[in-house]
Amino acid sequence: MRKPKPLSGASSGPSEPSALPANPGVASGTVRTQSTAVKVSSGPLPDPETLKSYNAVYPDLAKTIVASFEAEYKKRPSLETSAMEGDIEAMRSSHADVQRGQWLEDSLLP
Repeated sequence: MRKPKPLSGASSGPSEPSALPANPGVASGTVRTQSTAVKVSSGPLPDPETLKSYNAVYPDLAKTIVASFEAEYKKRPSLETSAMEGDIEAMRSSHADVQRGQWLEDSLLP
């Protein structure tokens, strides 16, 4: 069986760790650091700076985002009222079922 040929520049002997190439202009023993800034916002709308950057990519996108938020905000009270009315009706129905069950229990038991 044949041995594979070593890659060009690779030695056939045991490998030894190699030092990283020197970086001109950086003193040896210097530690490099990297920092990352993260901007966090909360709420239904992005902050004004982000909206401006959206406009740079897609004209009037900020206006579209704000308009859709306003439309949703105007609809929300009616949706919440509908949900509450549905909950109230469900509670009434459940209460009527309980009353009916109690009436049946009273009439069937001696």
